[in-house]
Order: sequence, then structure tokens, then C-alpha cells
Amino acid sequence: MRRSVNLTGILACCVLISCPRALAQVAGVGERAREERPDIVVVGKRLPGSLATDEKPVVFDRRAIADTGATTIGELMKAVRASSRSADGSDAILLLNGRRIASFDEIGALPPEALERMEVYPEAVAAQLGYPPTRKVMNFITLRHFRALETETTGGTTSDGGANSGGGTVSLVRLRDDTRITLKGEFSHQDQLLESQRRTSPDTQLLFDTIGNVAGKNGGEIDPALSLAIGAPATTAAVPAERADRYSLAGYVSGANNPRVSDVRRFRTLSPQSDVLKFTAGYATPIGSARASFTASATINRDRSLQGLGTSTIDLGAANPSSPFASEVVVYRYIDELPPLARLGRSQSFRGSAAIDGFAGDWSWNVLGSHERQEARSESQIAVDPVAIQALVAAGGDPFAPLTAPGLLELVRGASRSASDSSEVRMAINGSPMSLPAGPATLSLVSGLRRDAGDIFETVGDSSSATHFVRVSASQVASGVLPIASRRNKVLPGIGELSANFWMMIEETYYGPLFSHSYGITWSPKSNFQIQSSIKWSRSQPLLSLQAIPTTITANTPYFDFVRGENVLITSISGANPDLRPERRRTSTISVSYQPFAEKDLRVSARYSDVAIRDRAGFVSGATMLNETIFPELFHRDGSGRLISVSFIPVNVASEIQRTIGLDINYNGRLGRPPASPKEGEPPPPDSRPSIFASLSPSLLLDNRARITLATPYLDLLRGDTIDGSASRSRWEMSGFAGLTYSAINFSLMGSWGSRTRVRSDNAASDIRFSDSFALSAHVRVALEQRFPKAGWAKRTHFGLAVENLTNSRRSARDRNGNVPYRYQGAYLDPLGRVVRLSLRKLF
Repeated sequence: MRRSVNLTGILACCVLISCPRALAQVAGVGERAREERPDIVVVGKRLPGSLATDEKPVVFDRRAIADTGATTIGELMKAVRASSRSADGSDAILLLNGRRIASFDEIGALPPEALERMEVYPEAVAAQLGYPPTRKVMNFITLRHFRALETETTGGTTSDGGANSGGGTVSLVRLRDDTRITLKGEFSHQDQLLESQRRTSPDTQLLFDTIGNVAGKNGGEIDPALSLAIGAPATTAAVPAERADRYSLAGYVSGANNPRVSDVRRFRTLSPQSDVLKFTAGYATPIGSARASFTASATINRDRSLQGLGTSTIDLGAANPSSPFASEVVVYRYIDELPPLARLGRSQSFRGSAAIDGFAGDWSWNVLGSHERQEARSESQIAVDPVAIQALVAAGGDPFAPLTAPGLLELVRGASRSASDSSEVRMAINGSPMSLPAGPATLSLVSGLRRDAGDIFETVGDSSSATHFVRVSASQVASGVLPIASRRNKVLPGIGELSANFWMMIEETYYGPLFSHSYGITWSPKSNFQIQSSIKWSRSQPLLSLQAIPTTITANTPYFDFVRGENVLITSISGANPDLRPERRRTSTISVSYQPFAEKDLRVSARYSDVAIRDRAGFVSGATMLNETIFPELFHRDGSGRLISVSFIPVNVASEIQRTIGLDINYNGRLGRPPASPKEGEPPPPDSRPSIFASLSPSLLLDNRARITLATPYLDLLRGDTIDGSASRSRWEMSGFAGLTYSAINFSLMGSWGSRTRVRSDNAASDIRFSDSFALSAHVRVALEQRFPKAGWAKRTHFGLAVENLTNSRRSARDRNGNVPYRYQGAYLDPLGRVVRLSLRKLF
């Protein structure tokens, strides 16, 4: 912490000491009126919808937006993430026409063609709006007049087969000055993907089989006579396929220590069948001198997955008439007399929001209100009830015969139902309380109130429970920017532009008052060079989704046991933890931005972040010896030590450290020589050169350590230690985007890469090395209007081809013995692989 505090302080001192003469300079008061400030892009008034700030944004005009090839705002945000990502890796704050939004639906319902331009402001601007100065601000500016009816149909499949998908969108957008009307309906469907549709190998470590396998009790011998017959201790054996051979010891000789493996991949899904239907409506209009907006949305989700065949573990005593063994054994069987276990999930949400804002003199004000209703149901077949089967065998029944007797095969079922309501209101004012020699100081005051309440009903077998929760929080925020030096206003001009920012929030919660604060500086010694540094201390209550969600029980979940170095099918139990403690976080960042050429839109940014976290809410779900020692209640094993269930319940991780350095390079422009200058009096010729939009973002994770409790040592998550059972973090990562537009064709590439990782263990079967990861997606969009200029049907029509994971690459994994653990086969790490989608989009 001390190192990060000094980072900001030292930078500020260096700025002042470097220009001693500037300390004696005095300048007049800068302009205060919003309308009289000079435009940050061109000479003249600020573009309507732009922010009233002197910070210079990164601007994406209509051509740059078109060069990305994005057809939705979500795709557009992905394409420009290298510019909008903050120094600590967080996403930008979103504004529409310079104003706060009540929900993303206000922006998400717009097509990219409706945007005049998009602006990305540095982190310091967030403090002027009441947010911590650790996130950039992205402002979407719409055209003053725009009207379109958009329709789009998509269809896709995977090159390996299965998981076919399709969908459609219909939207209506009308923009007229400050009035905005949006209506949008979306539907998407994806087929289920079975394990049998991918190159997966059956798990040879599992003893379950549709006919059956037998094993000695607690890993011991099945029968000394069988061991004598094969000349080695016989601990497992396949039940003979011929029914007559199942009741004599000789029938088990050929299958001794060679259990049968059934291929049950066709009964388990890698990805579920899903359907999503969403409607969105929005309206914005002036009300006197103010502006108001209203947004409503409804979303319905359905999904269905298969969890494999039910299993039965039957104790067979030596006295049973069907047993040919001299001692008690265990029979492992898949219950193929029943259909595979299934899980069905249904949810719907309804959200309404309203915002109104305006000006009172030089001050702006804003009021946001929203309410959301969420309902969810889940029904799952957990397992085959073993009680009746075991009672039948204990009474002398035959465990090798088909289990078809009435009432014998009963399923243990689970169901949950939840309903919650969330209401929130926020009020904010922004303005300048005073003018300093270097310019006007800005201040933002924000008050917020939020209430969450709901009910959860759960049923597992014959037991049921009900939970009611209420969570209320109130927050008060003060933030602002204080100009220190300004070349523009001739105050310490040798320094350039220098300002300090601050942010403070106190939140009244169930845990009591939680106080957060931050401060930072922004220094631009030259117009094309900027340095920003900030440090933030925050305390925040856990996410409600970690404290109040229904319990979900899923049978036959493939899982890797690091303690024994084997794959197992477990019953996974996911749920909430109402006893989580608030998180404490300290984030220190510094970023440097440079635009080397005034005539070219090339920007280079370097960023560094140092994060220390206490009591982070996370999942300690990796079955390692350390995790089981600290949280034995999360892991359950049978008498033989085999893992049978894992509870994925969030807990507080005592501390974690992350240090990252990264680089962002962005370019936007045209290729080739510009057209010749026109003769006097002639209009300029059209610029038909190809245009390009490109970004590249490499990053290096310098340090990532964590300790589960204060009494345990730090785990090095970069060198193979694991908490949640996943691979260690990639030390090197890189992402990039390139969009090229020429004539009627737009072509874009988006890729990501991560270096090799490892889960380290003394057990060779648990020491797993993962290859590097690489994903490349290509998109082609053709404007049919330019290809067929005389065809009326082609007007404003685009054909699209998208290929995700172009190389169909998957991360591979091998243990120290050279084997591929079943759970880490490529199809489990990336079920879909290469996905091909076609689309037809038209604007009327």
C-alpha cells in the first residue's frame, strides 16, 4: 500500500519541481459558461451531446464505427475495448448524448448506424460525474435525425457438427432532435450438444457400466479364489455379458481387473438447449427545459440439459443367492432402464427505468429510477433413489437382473423457485462551485437508495425450505476535479495541464457504514501526451447473487480430484452464502497515453495496476489437499475415499495480490495516397481508399498470489497453485482487432492469445500442463446495395459471414505421465469449437 501511495505523490512532486519558474506565474480566471468553452475536436462550439469537459477524448467517427463491421452496440464495444478499458482492466462508464443512462437497454437498442460518433474520455472525467476516477467514460452521440426499421436473420452451426443455432431481430428506431423512440424484439435458439458429437473418450476410471462391474469392499479383493485364478489380487471385475455366467466365479475370470467401460456420452450434454426471447421499448422526450427517458424490457430464458444415466452402487453380501463371491462386494451399475437424468431451467425478468435531467444555471442535475422483477424456476432429476434397490438386494434379490419391478426405480428430484424485486433511485448534481486560476473546479454530489427483497423456495427429495431476504443500502458520494496548472489559461504554463481529482463514498448497509475513497492526478505536459495516476481504497458488500440464490444440485458432473489424481462423476451443489464478509480492495494505477503524429490517428497507451484484496468472495472448489483441510464441509467422500460431491459455495478468500502491466495500440485511418486536390471551383473527388481500424493489446501479469486464510501461506497462482481447480493464470495475454473496409466489403478479425499454464502437484497424475490458448474470429459483411445498385431489394441490405474460432483450436492438457485427464479433454474446455454463422440484415 505504501509503495502505491508514494507512486502518486512522487509523480506530483516531479511535476512541480521540474518547472520552478512556473510556480510564480499567475493567470486569469478561465471561462465558466458551458457554451463558451472551445470545442475539443474542431474550432467552434462543442458538438451537441459531447461532455462539458476540457479533457480531450478519443473520437470514433461514423467511418471508424463502420470500419469495425459491428451490427450491434455490444459488438462495437468489443471492437473498441482496447481504447475503453481502464488501467485496472475495468469496463468504461456508459453515457448517451452526454447523460447518464438508467440501463444498458437505452443504448443497446440502437443500431451503430444511428451513431454520429463515439467518445472515450480518460479516467479523470469519471470524477466529474460522481464515479471513481479509475474507469474511463464512453459517450455515445446519436444523429439528430435518423429513422430505420431493422430486420436481421441469423443461422449457424459448428464445423464439428451439432449445436445448430438461429435467431432474428426486429427493431424500430426514430431519432428527431431530442426525441427518441426505440422498439426491439430479439429471439435466439441453440440446439443441445451431446458428448457423443465431439471427440471425447469414455472415462476408463469410472466403474459404472450398463451391465455392471463388481469391486472389492473398500478397495479390497473380490474373492481370494478369483485372485488365485488370475495369479494376482483381483479388486475389480466386469459382470459377464451372458446372464448365465454371472452366478459362477469362473464367469468373472476373463474380466478380472479389466472392468467394462460403457459409452454413455449420448446421454450427457456439453452445452444445453437454450431459447432466449427479449423485448425492449424506449422513449425519450424534452419536458420543458429538461429531458426525460423511459425504458422497459422483458426477457424470457429456457434451457434444458442431460446429465447422463442414473447410477446405482449396490452392496452385495456373500449370503445373497445371486452372489458367487466368498465376501461382500460392491456392484456398480448405470440404470439404463430409465431415460437419462435431465435438468430444466426457466427464468424471466422484467425491468423498467426512468431518467430525467436538466440544467440549473451552470449546474446539471439528474434523477434515475429503476425497478426489476426476476423470477426463476429449476427442476432437476438428481439421482436414482438407492433405498429400494438396496432393500431388494438385502432381501435376496438379484442385482444382475433388469431392475424393472414397479416402484423399484424412484428418482430423487430437486426443484427451486425464486422471485426477487430490486428498486433503485439515484440523484446527482454536477457543476462548478468556484473558479481557480487554472480553471473551474468541478463537483459532483450523488445520493442513492437501493432495496432488494425476495423469496426462495427449495425442495430436495422429501425435504423443503423457504427463505426470505431483504437488503437495503443508501449511499452518498462526493467527487470532483481541481485544476492546478493550465497552459491554456497561462497558469504555470511550463507544466502544461495538471489537475487533481478525488472521490468519496459512504454506504449504509447491513454491515454498517462502508467508506470508500480515492484520489489521483492527471498531467498533460504536451497536448499529445498524458499521464494519469490514481489510488483507490474501497469497501463493498458482497454481490446479492452470491448471498441469495437458490441451491442447484446437478448429478453426474465430471470433476477432477487433485488429491487422488483421478476423474470422478460428482453431485455438484451450487448455492449462496449469506455469511460472506464485505470486501476490502486497494487499487493503484498509472497510465501513459501518447499520440505521436498529429496528422494520424495513432495512439499508444501503457498501463500499470497494483491490486490488493482482502476478503474477496470466491469459490474454493478445487479438490486439493489444502482446500479440503481448510473447508472440509465443501468436499464429501465415500468410505473408499472416492469424491462423491462438491459444494460450490462462495467463501471469503483472505487476501490476494495482482500486479499487471499492459500496452494498448490503436490506429484508425486510410491506406494509400489521398486523391489529388481538385481544381479551383471543383468539388473534391470522393476518397475511395481502403480504411482501417486496428488495435493490439498485450499484457503481462507480473504477480498473482493469494492465501485462503491468514494462517496459510500464499499460493502462487502464476506458478501452478490453484484455488478453484482451474489452470493457473496466463502470465502473457494478448488481444487484437482489425477492421478493413473497401468498397462494398468490410472484413474484420478479432483474436486473443494466452500463454501456457499449469496446475502443479507432487502427484504426477495431478500435475497438469495446459498449452497456450488461441482464438481467432473473422467477420465479413457485404453491402449488397453497392454490389447490385439497380436492385431495389438490395437497398441498405447486408450479407454477413462470421466464423468464430477460425482455426478450431482448443487448449490441450496433459499430466506428467503424458496422459490427457478425462475432465480436461478439449471438448470439455471448448465444447463448440469452430462456429459458422450467416446473417442477412436490412434497414428500411
